[in-house]
Amino acid sequence: YYADLITMDATSDLDGDGATDLEEYIADTDPTSASSYLYIVSIAVSNQTTLVATNTSVGRRYDFQAITNLDESAWYDVLTNAMGMEAATTFLHDNTQAVVQSYRVKATIPTE
Repeated sequence: YYADLITMDATSDLDGDGATDLEEYIADTDPTSASSYLYIVSIAVSNQTTLVATNTSVGRRYDFQAITNLDESAWYDVLTNAMGMEAATTFLHDNTQAVVQSYRVKATIPTE
């Protein structure tokens, strides 16, 4: 993807999808396709358990975080260092307090 380093850098967004080219590199998504970016595919709630699914990639690790109030900056880890797969990766969050949660996912490149 990165044949033209003159127009692509850490802050550029070649395909206009809202993810920088650096974020796309880290997430292993296609920086030339606006439909290829890291996002949460679905959230399903059943009783006090939340099932969150996101698109992932083999060779990347993922951290899933939650927050109860978007006015705060206190994101907390729900799951860290999860291995990516070729299909969507899901995780369960035990929400025993039954409060509304917002979620985000962050990709990392393994160092090992």
